[in-house]
Amino acid sequence: MIYLVAIVTECLLLVLTFVRTNSATDCITLAAAHTICFVLYGIASYSKKLKQTPLWLILGFALLFRVTLVFQPVLASDDIYRYMWDGNTSTHGINPYLYTPNDSTLTALHSPILPAKVNVPYLKSVYPPFAQVVFTVSYSIFGESQTGIKSILLLFDCATLFVLLSILRYKNIPLQSITLWAWNPLVYVVTELDGHIEIIAIFFFVCLLYCIVCNYWRLGSIALGLAALVKPQPIGILAPLSLVLFKQKQYKMSLVFIAGTLAIFIGGYALYWEPTWSITSAFITMSKRWYYNNPPFDIAHLFLTNESAHTVTSILLALWVAVFSMRKNTAINHTYMYVLGILLLSPMVQPWYLLWALVFITFRWSPAIFLYSFTIIVCYKTVFQWQAYHVWQQQWWELCIEYIPVYLLLLIEWLAPQWLHQYIPPVLQSKT
Repeated sequence: MIYLVAIVTECLLLVLTFVRTNSATDCITLAAAHTICFVLYGIASYSKKLKQTPLWLILGFALLFRVTLVFQPVLASDDIYRYMWDGNTSTHGINPYLYTPNDSTLTALHSPILPAKVNVPYLKSVYPPFAQVVFTVSYSIFGESQTGIKSILLLFDCATLFVLLSILRYKNIPLQSITLWAWNPLVYVVTELDGHIEIIAIFFFVCLLYCIVCNYWRLGSIALGLAALVKPQPIGILAPLSLVLFKQKQYKMSLVFIAGTLAIFIGGYALYWEPTWSITSAFITMSKRWYYNNPPFDIAHLFLTNESAHTVTSILLALWVAVFSMRKNTAINHTYMYVLGILLLSPMVQPWYLLWALVFITFRWSPAIFLYSFTIIVCYKTVFQWQAYHVWQQQWWELCIEYIPVYLLLLIEWLAPQWLHQYIPPVLQSKT
C-alpha cells in the first residue's frame, strides 16, 4: 500500500507538469492535485504498515517528489522574482534595502523579467539579512534562474529532514513518522514548486527544537538568531523560552540564551545598516497595513480601521504569549503554542506560514494542524483570481471552509484530548 501511494503521488506531480496552462484553470489543477495527494498522504500516515516501511523508501520518494517540482516554473506565487532582484542588486554591490525595484537609479540592472515581474515594486525589500545572503549566493551562481534558487531551497529542505530524524531518534520515536512531514503535499508545493524561503528559516527553527530537546541552549540561541534573520517572526519566542530557563532556576543560561540570540539577530542587521533606516521601511508598512486569510483580523476589521485592527490583533497575540508563558510547561510546548498563536492571530497567514506548525506533528500530533495543511489551499483561489482578473478579494465562505473544521478540532484537542487519542496515526500511538 505504501509503495502504491508513493508511486501514484509521483505520477500526479508529473501530470501537474504537463497540464499546466498558465491560466485561471491552474487553480483547479493545483487544487485537484493537492487534494488527491493529500488523501494519499493521509492513507500513508494512518497505515498500520508505515512502521515497517523501510526508511530509505520514505526518504527516497520524499526526495523524488521534491526534485520533480524543482524544475517546474512557479505556479501560485511570484515572490521568487523578488529574491532574484535582491540577489541582483547585492551582487552588484548595492544594499538591497536602499532602493525600491522601480527606482530609476537601478535602470542599468533591468532585464526582460526583472524587475518587471517583481511584486509590489514600490516597496523596498522586506527580507532579512540571512535571506539576502542566500539570494546573493543564488544569483551569483545561477543568475535569473528559478531552478537555481529552488535547488538551494531543496538542500535546506533535505537538511531539515535530517535534523527532524535526529529529534525522532533522540525521543525514541519510530523514524518512519518523518513521513508526516516529508510526504505532506503542502511542504513540497510551497517550497519546491513555488520556491518560498520559509524552509530556510524552518531549518534553523528545527535546529532550535533539537537543541531544546537535547538541552543545548547555547547552540539553540544561535539557531534562533539565524531563523529570525530569515523570517523575523521567530524572535518572539525568545521571551517565553528564556522564562522557561528562568523558572528552572537556570538564571545564567537564560541570560546567555537572550544575549546569544540578540547578538546574532542584531549583528546580522548591522551588516546591512545604512543611515536612512531603509532596512525597516517595508517591514513596518507590511506590519501596519497588510492582511490576508485570517478570520480574527477580518472580524476586528469590520468594526475598526485597518491599522486599529492590526493593533488589536497584536495585543491579542501579546496576551496569548503572556498567558501560556505563565503556565508551567515544557520548552517544546511553549514553542508550539507561540507558533499556533502566530497562525491564529496574525493579520496575514500565507500557506507557507503553516510549515512552522507542521514540523511538530512528527513527534507532537495535532489533527487540527494535519487538517489545516489541507484546508489552507482554499486561499489559493484568491491568488489565482488576482492572476486572472486582478481582483484581490477573499470571500467569507472560503474562510469558513478553511477554518471552521480547524477551529473545531483545536477546541476538541484542548477540551477533550483523550477522545482524539484513537485518531493518532499508528506510527505515533506508542509515544503520544
